[in-house]
Amino acid sequence: MRVTPDGLYRRVAEASQAAGMIAWGCTDSAPLTVNTEWLQRRRKKRWQASFEPQEDQARVDPKQRYPWAQRILCFAHPYWTTPSRSSDAQHGFVARYARGPDYHDWLRRRLQTVLQALEEEGYRAEMAVDTTPLLERSLAARAGVGFIGKNGLLIVPGYGSFVLLGEVVTNAPVPLSKRLPQGCGRCERCLLACPTQALLGNGQVDSSRCLSYQTQNKALPPQEIQARWGNRIFGCDTCQMVCPYNRDVLKKGTAAVLPNDGKASDFLPWEALYPMSSTVYRMHFRSTAAGWRGKRTLERNALLAMGAAAPLSEQLYQRLQQACNDARPAIREAAHAALQRFEQRKEKHAAVNAQALLPGVQPSFHEK
Repeated sequence: MRVTPDGLYRRVAEASQAAGMIAWGCTDSAPLTVNTEWLQRRRKKRWQASFEPQEDQARVDPKQRYPWAQRILCFAHPYWTTPSRSSDAQHGFVARYARGPDYHDWLRRRLQTVLQALEEEGYRAEMAVDTTPLLERSLAARAGVGFIGKNGLLIVPGYGSFVLLGEVVTNAPVPLSKRLPQGCGRCERCLLACPTQALLGNGQVDSSRCLSYQTQNKALPPQEIQARWGNRIFGCDTCQMVCPYNRDVLKKGTAAVLPNDGKASDFLPWEALYPMSSTVYRMHFRSTAAGWRGKRTLERNALLAMGAAAPLSEQLYQRLQQACNDARPAIREAAHAALQRFEQRKEKHAAVNAQALLPGVQPSFHEK
């Protein structure tokens, strides 16, 4: 005899805790109808990322891919580890979720515990970890795991937005969870902090302006985006760093985080990022979430960061000149753009130094 729905709930809760999840919830497999208009608007406005699935119906209706599904169990796992050492111009910045082993693999292994529990009860179950068209954040919000903040990320009360999401689709009649209220209130810190004003204020993001997306986009970003590039090599955590829900997480860190963290991809000096050797790529990037776009995109990003934020050293200037003769067109294009920005910064720096020599004149520009 099969276990009761309440018994299923307890089994999933126990399996979730054993897998290291900090929050989970259950929603039904009904379509996310409120998201259809939003997806159409994103496409019309060209806000979507180039690698987003193009079939809207497959994104909003779980039964398009899982016609047998009755429930979708949504899980959150923390990934914040330790404070970054890459907040200065001496290093390139890599988003925190991409600093350890690729989470797609190990999160699936952890969710296997939940999958096994449901299968032992005689139900069908399949996992999805950012590998299907499903709108993970919307499903997790409907399942009561957290709420979608003004920065478009899922915020889990008590753990903030430094979480990874995974789903288990099943035909098991697990009791449904209640949706949480939106918790941002009047706070607009993320909107004000976003370097490119990519956040639209309603939980939606213009990906064409989002720096995190642009570091993954193979096309060279527009000049107005390059001007805000900073020292980013992959990803951008700015909207998360200023979020009040992440304040305590940033102070104390989180237990049970990314396994084997410490690949130090965010501690590498500029000289190691271009030209990037196959050894550096293999040791620090290939097996992380930053590795999927390949070495060339990371080198392109490093060149743009050198032009925008790296120290004004003669060594890096020569490195950018060298990159202008790279055999790869994408690298040459990025190098020319970065060299131009680097030279503009040098000119400003020289003008400030000259001005500072004049008596009674205060410099108006400070190179960092």
